[in-house]
Amino acid sequence: MKNSCAAPGLIEKLPLGAMSDLAPKAILSADYGSYKGYVAENFAAQEFLSYGRDKLFSWQEGKFELEFLLTVDTEMIPIEIKSGNSLKSKRLSAFGEKYHPPYRVIFSRQPSDIRGRTHNYPLYMAGQFPFFTNESASQRQKEPPP
Repeated sequence: MKNSCAAPGLIEKLPLGAMSDLAPKAILSADYGSYKGYVAENFAAQEFLSYGRDKLFSWQEGKFELEFLLTVDTEMIPIEIKSGNSLKSKRLSAFGEKYHPPYRVIFSRQPSDIRGRTHNYPLYMAGQFPFFTNESASQRQKEPPP
């Protein structure tokens, strides 16, 4: 497939570049700049939906916004998606102080780690949430769709 993009080089910076016979190195080495967060959030949303969640919710209050609120058993769990290396989240803290969820989740490029009530998981595990946690026995019983 020939790249007929009007702006040469632009397709290499977009995830759709994977569909244009580009070498993986060209896609992986691209500088997504300010779009990294959008790509990560969209990936997580697609993963949640592909594993059977039919509705996704977010939260916004004042200057704080969380990408996702997911129900686990009867609890609303706040979820933050991080595309960078930092795991600090004022948004999760603000939500936690006001609504007191049993735990909070950050999906990022960092390895799994649980510190207090903040659970950090690699972004690639988003679709499996909460299947791999100990918090929800009833959710673990469900099988993800084929």
